Amino acid sequence: MFCPKFLCCSAVLFHSEARWLSPGKVREEIRVFLEESMHEAARKFSDEQFLMKLAYLSDVFGKLNELNLQLQGRDKHLPHLADKISAFTRKLEMWGRCLDQGNTDAFENRTELAESSDCEATTVIPCPKQHISSLMGLFQQYFPNNSAQYD
Repeated sequence: MFCPKFLCCSAVLFHSEARWLSPGKVREEIRVFLEESMHEAARKFSDEQFLMKLAYLSDVFGKLNELNLQLQGRDKHLPHLADKISAFTRKLEMWGRCLDQGNTDAFENRTELAESSDCEATTVIPCPKQHISSLMGLFQQYFPNNSAQYD
């Protein structure tokens, strides 16, 4: 039986162990868990194209999270925030052009998965292209280019 004063320590150890799992190990653990649970999504984690899309989404959500963190906090001023959003929109445009050329280097997890598997990095490009295009449209809709008002 654990002493109550050490309960927080076991939670810290668990967090520490989980933090050091590699992405490949996590994918494998999820697949094994789903197979043992007889869940219908288990076969998806053996599908290379699904994993490529999942890795791409992981990359994009990571980049969106970075932007989100940059927009939060004290002493943030509207022109500075508008610049961050404008820069991210330009990055989306650049990533779209790179995808048009078959270059997926901007998406680290996707590139790493492609290198470690038999699946070509360029085989699932239409889906990310559409998603990047959709994101650009949404950013332009929610954040129209009003930089002239800050001059």
